[in-house]
Amino acid sequence: MTEYISDMSKIASAHHDAAHDILTVWEQRLAKHNATIDSKVKSDLAINFLKDLDKMDGEVLTKADLIMQIVEQLDTQNAEEFLKGAHFNVKDDGHLYNSLRQYGYERISSHHGSDKPSSDIGIKAGSTFAQLLVGVKSDGTTWFQIENSPMPNATDIISDSGALLDFINHTIDTSMYIACKTLPFLTPVNIGQYGTSSHLDYNPIILEKPITLEAPVLEAYKSLVDNFENSAHISQIFHGE
Repeated sequence: MTEYISDMSKIASAHHDAAHDILTVWEQRLAKHNATIDSKVKSDLAINFLKDLDKMDGEVLTKADLIMQIVEQLDTQNAEEFLKGAHFNVKDDGHLYNSLRQYGYERISSHHGSDKPSSDIGIKAGSTFAQLLVGVKSDGTTWFQIENSPMPNATDIISDSGALLDFINHTIDTSMYIACKTLPFLTPVNIGQYGTSSHLDYNPIILEKPITLEAPVLEAYKSLVDNFENSAHISQIFHGE
């Protein structure tokens, strides 16, 4: 038992160090925007991130880090617009789309009609980012936006009550979006997780420079979490084996 306690202490220490490293990376991602992003947006973002950090889900944290790399590379005004749901276009021969594709799943959306050589992709990153929606147009333009509620795929809606709730919430957001676009007394807005933006798919923010993602900083942390969950010693402690 002493050996197991020692192993637990080492893993707990490693988790503490990893959490500290993740927070350091997070602060670096937001550093240049700290003085300009609305305080409520920053507060809500931080609270949601800490919820995910507390769960120590390496896959979720890795995806959140990828999306934070986008935030980091935007200028200060566009960073806040991104968090509030603004629609972005960047002519990059589909580079950003292809970089993110492996982290998400194919989903449907109404954006850009039939101008879609490939399926739109939804990337869920826990509480931090309900969903990043990414697509590519036939001219190689990658487009993307943060959504307030994720749109699950059809099979999940049928089998998963959580996915069904996501679908209901997404349907409500979509209805509000359509109403804003069609009713003359309402201002058209995209509904993002941290606010709303007037930059819709027909009025996007166009980026001059492509966004380049580095290998996720948190991939190593994902491995740490996997090792923790698969540890024979931990299994013995929890299950009395």
